Amino acid sequence: MKRKERSGPIDTFIKKKINSVSTVSSIPNKLDIGNFIDKNNEMSDFTKYSILKRCNVLKDFTYPFSLHFKQGKQEKRFLRPNHFEKYAWLEYSHVKSGLFCKYCVIFLVSKKCGRRNTEQLKNLVTEPLKNFAKLTGKYGYLDKHNNNLYHKNCNQFAIDFQKTYLNPETIVVNILDSQRMRLIKENRERLKPILETIIFLGRQNIAFRGHRDDGNLMTESIVNEGNFREMLRFRVRAGDTRLEDHLKTSSSKATYISYTIQNELIEVCKKEITFHILKEIEQAKFYSIMFNETTDISKMSQMSLIVRYIYNEKVYERFIAFIDCHQYLYKGQTEEEIEEEVTIEIEPKITGIATDGCTVMVSTTKGAVKKIQETAKNALYSPCNNHALNLSLSKCSTVQSVRNCVGTMKEIISFFNVSAKRHYILKNTLKGHNHLISICETRWVKRHDITHHASKILQLRDQDISSAFKIVEDIISLLKEKRSNATDVFNNIYKESVCIMNLLEIEIKVPRIVGKQKNRPNPTNLSNFEDYYRTTVFIPLLDNVIDDLQHRFINSNNLILQSLMKLVSKNISDFNNINQLVNQISEAVKHFSCFTNICDSTLNSELELWFIKWKRLISEGNGVSMMLALNECSSDIYPTVKQLLITIYTLPVSVASAERSFSTLRRLKTWLRSRMGEERLTGLALLHIHRDIQLNVEDIIDRFAKEKKRCIDLIL
Repeated sequence: MKRKERSGPIDTFIKKKINSVSTVSSIPNKLDIGNFIDKNNEMSDFTKYSILKRCNVLKDFTYPFSLHFKQGKQEKRFLRPNHFEKYAWLEYSHVKSGLFCKYCVIFLVSKKCGRRNTEQLKNLVTEPLKNFAKLTGKYGYLDKHNNNLYHKNCNQFAIDFQKTYLNPETIVVNILDSQRMRLIKENRERLKPILETIIFLGRQNIAFRGHRDDGNLMTESIVNEGNFREMLRFRVRAGDTRLEDHLKTSSSKATYISYTIQNELIEVCKKEITFHILKEIEQAKFYSIMFNETTDISKMSQMSLIVRYIYNEKVYERFIAFIDCHQYLYKGQTEEEIEEEVTIEIEPKITGIATDGCTVMVSTTKGAVKKIQETAKNALYSPCNNHALNLSLSKCSTVQSVRNCVGTMKEIISFFNVSAKRHYILKNTLKGHNHLISICETRWVKRHDITHHASKILQLRDQDISSAFKIVEDIISLLKEKRSNATDVFNNIYKESVCIMNLLEIEIKVPRIVGKQKNRPNPTNLSNFEDYYRTTVFIPLLDNVIDDLQHRFINSNNLILQSLMKLVSKNISDFNNINQLVNQISEAVKHFSCFTNICDSTLNSELELWFIKWKRLISEGNGVSMMLALNECSSDIYPTVKQLLITIYTLPVSVASAERSFSTLRRLKTWLRSRMGEERLTGLALLHIHRDIQLNVEDIIDRFAKEKKRCIDLIL
């Protein structure tokens, strides 16, 4: 009898519905052959195997009997254990109350037999055998069934089935699948060392290419072929037999070491890192963007794009991409194409924009910030506090005496640095100082003790706007104190200067003073040199710096930001009029479209409850910080306040991360690598900057294989 063909491999049958049974260890009485008599074709392989393995002889099994009349007397004929021991295919059904052949029930294709295939099979196959009088013997039911050809065929089917089920690797379909899987696994193993080498060179910021970047890698060359090819040769010499076999046996179009494949693999690594960052932003929901522009070694304008967000109670400032600003202006690239390069393909809420203070960025008509705010309605402009602090200090150069002093120092430094001979004499004279460093007028922070540490703090990633303003307020308070005590403070400075000038044998003098003069300082009633320099240099210097700091930080026009910062105010007196604070913050909340579904009464009660809690925390002596506020703010009790605090914390303090990316740009795009393309540049920058993002080689290979059809199979 011909066996019925299956429609697929074994694992597809296992997924079918298992009738009345779920495991081999099910209750024996529920695993009944009678349940499947009329639907044996619907049984899963798992159920078939369960029935085949089921123990027939149970300890608590009550053997049934059938009633017969012999010589006018009623007799009982019982089933016995030796029936089940002799005939392994025998099965008793509690549902049908009779005996069945489990092999025939499961594996019999046709229910008819005979020479012309017209006789209907009944006992032990389609109907239960309930007569237990004539079971054994030459003409017994069991012996006759055991000798039938269809039963022997089903018996062989059962044996083959169990072998196949227990050893699925022997199935032809699975053999073919296994062979292809081995091939794919081998191909992926071949690609791994190439990909790992690219990741290693990218992480370490090592140049890839040399004078030549093509040809047979297994042939030694006296020409510099670059670090990438030499690294692969080193791996082969170190014992990487799989890579060696790949390079020797692969065709020239499937070695996957060409510069084109290098760029594609770098691009895939870039997408994988970007995907990781976007997943974090998607969970953070709120984020800010920072960008700044510089010119690289090839005179191309590069804009660095940074995102700032809070993820797992930690602040991240992640580099996203370098963008060639001239593509939009001179290469005909449309605005939509530029936006497509930098658009984050998720829908969190942009809370802030940070740039430096140049006109191109902050112009109210066509500035970059204004352009972004047309799309991102919720975004607040957050100026770089570190740039603002440096610019405020540089304002002191507008004082004529200071400006002249800076000019004199520049001339002296240039005098020694332009000549090797003069520089050598100066170095031998100074004994310990190698050279004079040029002065940058916008980097006064490097030479000012008061703001040195403040500037370093403002460049930290985990700083928030509230803390930054407190730092600047402390600096202004300190400068005002020095201004009020100018006589005593300057006296110490003057004495120290006199000692240095005496050591250098320099005479202390003041400029010529005349009766009438309009274009230079002409103080009167000066008793000595100290009074002159205090009045003409020290006091104007402090006044200029204090006024500029107050203008840039204290007297800011961003009323929304000032209102939001009152959520974490350290001044307890601000809480005396809670209703006024609530009204101010409620007005600020209306700026954010994501909070428009908040009911005013609900928000007011939430803010009142938050201010009472915050006032209690301050009175208990807890430190005032944004992180403390976030930790103490429950999203269940204060949902809107929690989002507002995250919004404030997400606002950038400075664009220091963009400046750091420029340092990476200078290391990546050197004189020898000045022709590097934008995609390759961004990919290598992401690999080098985000060393904390672990890359899964398997995921990268999957992404690489799905992008387009490859010469070798890499994925099913």
